Amino acid sequence: MACLVKKGTHWYIQWNEKKDGKWRARTRSAGTTDYAEAQRRLKIFNDAEAGRVSEDRTRSLFKAVGVDAVRENPELTLLWQWYLDHCDVSGAEAQRRDRENALNRFIKWLDAAHPEIKRVREVSLRICSEYWKHLEKEGKSASTRNNNLSALNVIWSCVHAPMELDSNPWAAIRRDQGGSIRYQPFTQEELDSLRRVAAVFRTLAEPEFWPAAIEAGLYTGLRLGDIATLDWSELPLDDSFLILVPNKTKHWDEDRVAVHSLSLPWVKLLPERRPEGLIWPMAAECYAAGRLSKEFTEMAKAAGIVLDREPEEGERRTMNVRLKCFHSLRHTFATIALKHGVTQEELRDQGNWSGTEVIDAHYNHAKLELAKKAAARVAEVMREVV
Repeated sequence: MACLVKKGTHWYIQWNEKKDGKWRARTRSAGTTDYAEAQRRLKIFNDAEAGRVSEDRTRSLFKAVGVDAVRENPELTLLWQWYLDHCDVSGAEAQRRDRENALNRFIKWLDAAHPEIKRVREVSLRICSEYWKHLEKEGKSASTRNNNLSALNVIWSCVHAPMELDSNPWAAIRRDQGGSIRYQPFTQEELDSLRRVAAVFRTLAEPEFWPAAIEAGLYTGLRLGDIATLDWSELPLDDSFLILVPNKTKHWDEDRVAVHSLSLPWVKLLPERRPEGLIWPMAAECYAAGRLSKEFTEMAKAAGIVLDREPEEGERRTMNVRLKCFHSLRHTFATIALKHGVTQEELRDQGNWSGTEVIDAHYNHAKLELAKKAAARVAEVMREVV
């Protein structure tokens, strides 16, 4: 909260501001020698900082007296537009929609639990922690809670600089590491059945899309959105490698690319090369509309693949647990690669994972088998030496 200080004959408004990790005092003339008038203007300043008066009124008043406008503090209902205006949100429509829904759910909860909180700066770490516990009490799975946390964390991180926020309260909430359930890889029988169904499945995308997408997911571990939005420019004529920046990371790290060989069988399923543009324009439209994941679920069920199971006792879940989806092809890809000697470091760069700990925790379904092989090698060494 700001206060008044007198310098010479004029009153000044003084407040603290955090920049570069340090708190610094800022002062500007209140534009008057009258203490009562200075107090009135100080009250307007503090009300504006707390979001109790309109920002337009505050800016015009302080512009007239030579004081910098106070920091932005819009209503929470305007936060999504701020996010769109100040961040690169091109790319995955489904991801953008999930983030907007996560924000709307949080605002709806706030209206019910804390109707007094209306503005961005009023959202504290205590409020964020309370919302996190609310999701757990509702029986939301760890992955659902983590997804909501990630979405809100991204939004606050993106508006942190333009709003000059002191901190991002969501960054201090720890993700749930214990309760998430991994997707499972497909068996060879399931893959064979899925291929047969995909060859005759009636899709809203290009007829050849699903057979090619399934093979691409299996041989490269690419996510569904990356496959659906592949561009011919990412398959250069003079090279034998596919090089692309995945949709999931392109908005925050453009230097992290995924590199895959074009000598694998899935490449033969691509349509005839066109000079430019998307490889599957209709599939890209379906993905943006959220239709492709639903189509894959229909195909998997038609192939006789069990996709989910009922909640088990003690899991605090309200819905069935999803075990397999298109992302399971990424798990299948990682499992096969690890089982046949590809290191986690090599796989990290191939699949564009953030680190080997993610692979080890979520994608290494061959861990026990690899541990047995390692134990056999150690036993052989010990027999020779001891």
